[in-house]
Amino acid sequence: MKIRIKNLFSVGTILAAIALVLSIVSFSLYGANVSGAGYFQGYSSGLVATCSSFAIITLIAYIALSIFDFGNGIVSKVLSIVRSACIVAACICLVASGITFIGDRVEGLGYIFFSDSNVLVEVQTADNLSSSYCAISGTVTYLVGWLFALVSSFFHIGSEKHSEAQAAEKA
Repeated sequence: MKIRIKNLFSVGTILAAIALVLSIVSFSLYGANVSGAGYFQGYSSGLVATCSSFAIITLIAYIALSIFDFGNGIVSKVLSIVRSACIVAACICLVASGITFIGDRVEGLGYIFFSDSNVLVEVQTADNLSSSYCAISGTVTYLVGWLFALVSSFFHIGSEKHSEAQAAEKA
């Protein structure tokens, strides 16, 4: 087993690290939105919390597994499959948590921003607007984090020289 620090600087790993940071920020915004004062206080969802946590864990595993090199044996092939499964699971979980987060808040956002002019003064309080801006920020970070995770799955992890050496050994 070799540890390849160069693999941390590949495009796929960097994009996955950005997706990880955005996932943590999204989950933090979700927590702030649920616990803060305003319209969405108490609008918690177990699915958002579970999927966000699982996405963060799988992204950490994906990045951590990218630095290990086990040569050309069976362990290397199994870890390659596990890495691929981690990024796919992270994308699925980010999509599920993002959609659930958006679905739980879309009606409230419509109520706060698009109510009749008669009730706008009562609805658009400072707490409600703050809560809705936090919900919008959470929505954007969930979607952008998912896009980064999705794009990172299409890039190779590791140096190209190492991949070419493995291909030459097989031939």
